Amino acid sequence: MQRGFSTLELLIAMALMVVTLSAVIEVSFGNQDMLVSGEMNAEALRMAQTLLEEEQQLARKDFKLVNPIAVTTNGPYDTSVTVEPWPGDPYTTKRVTAHVNWSDARHVTRGVALTTLVSNFVSASGADTCISALTGDWSAPQKTDYQLASGSLLPSGFLGNYPLSDIDASRGTLYVAVASTSAAARANFFVFDVNPSGMPVYVNSTDNNPSSIDGINAVQIAGIQAFVANAHDANFKTCKPGANCSQLQIFNLNTLSTPPVNFLIPTSTPPFVLGNMTSNNQAVGKSLFYKDGYVYLGLTKTASGPEFNIIDVHDPATPAWVGSFSVGASINAIYVRNNYAYLATDDSSRELIILDVGNPASPILALGTVINPGGLGFGRSLYGVGDTLYLGRTFANGAKELYLLDVADPSTNMSAPLGSLVIGSSVNALVVRDYLAFLVTSTTKRIHILNISNPASITPFAPALSLPGTGATLDCEQNVLYAGSNGTGTGFLSVITSGP
Repeated sequence: MQRGFSTLELLIAMALMVVTLSAVIEVSFGNQDMLVSGEMNAEALRMAQTLLEEEQQLARKDFKLVNPIAVTTNGPYDTSVTVEPWPGDPYTTKRVTAHVNWSDARHVTRGVALTTLVSNFVSASGADTCISALTGDWSAPQKTDYQLASGSLLPSGFLGNYPLSDIDASRGTLYVAVASTSAAARANFFVFDVNPSGMPVYVNSTDNNPSSIDGINAVQIAGIQAFVANAHDANFKTCKPGANCSQLQIFNLNTLSTPPVNFLIPTSTPPFVLGNMTSNNQAVGKSLFYKDGYVYLGLTKTASGPEFNIIDVHDPATPAWVGSFSVGASINAIYVRNNYAYLATDDSSRELIILDVGNPASPILALGTVINPGGLGFGRSLYGVGDTLYLGRTFANGAKELYLLDVADPSTNMSAPLGSLVIGSSVNALVVRDYLAFLVTSTTKRIHILNISNPASITPFAPALSLPGTGATLDCEQNVLYAGSNGTGTGFLSVITSGP
């Protein structure tokens, strides 16, 4: 992802974040007769303008809400909206066209089409390059499986096992993280070129901690930086900050062979985060989310100190701790929108926690915190679109593993769920695109494709796809999904596309 904008672009991004870049009006009339149908032409033009204005309002709220609208009859007019990636920047810009068609008194079909470009400056500095608008036939998806091993995705010479922990697709490149290798000094962060129809092509790799088999639990790309949650388990009170003594690491993707910036959350000053004092795997980097120059980092349960930490990375070379919040449990996933952070946790009584992070130095509990929505299980995965938060949960007999929650106003007590569904397995990752939700499950080793257009009645949209291993992670680039799964130490990458 390219980093840096002109002064004008930065001003626009700060003021609007999602803006209309340009507009092109295309007006076509069959058998032009302005004198006869001028009034209907004017009304059609007004309707098309209104449709575009509505799409622009949705874009300002959440770029993922800008999606096609099927043909709708409105009096004598048929209206619709088409949305497609703009070839000039298919990752963060959509071409939106409003169509209005009608038949005049002589039964001649006439039409008006207005087109505009909308761009998402949030994604321009972040990592989400999934296009929400669906194309192709997703009722008959195509899947190809690859093994993260020498002779498949990796060149010869890569020894041992590489189980996937996380993946992030960004601007034609796929970044794959491995939490643990079978021996020290083996790569655990991989870079691949991807295209919509072919096999990912190996480009580069590195080891975040050559002295250990521990690798990376989570990764997010922002510009030329890769922010990763370090999976190494250390006594953070006594160890010396470095690759084997840090929870956050920052790679420069232009110089991947250069050792990363290592950041250890302070132990002798606030927030006094300690690990491995009473048991193993305490205070380890577990999950993260990047937004607007801050990394929101989730840890495994600490020996003492907060599991949720906010780190200022405006200057990636000198990250600085800003604020924190104690959860008392591991944080499995984080999603941040506006001034709120949503945490999926291993606390069975607070599996979803909502924090007001408007003041990063002092996160506070929001009134809308969900307490144990499903009775049993933990919070496992999160995805947000507009005012709806999608919560994936761990499996618990008799409980539901998917919840759709209204988070329009997190400062108030949350209303009843918009919808929920029994999946029969832990939902380890999920992606939502328009009216479809894609879920990766653990023990059942499936990718579920669900129709969520009516949250109160969620139904399968396509037969579930089998994964070669236990589902671990999922991401999307434009119209392609990438799923990671694991079997007996072996990692697999599945590429999922729509049918023709």
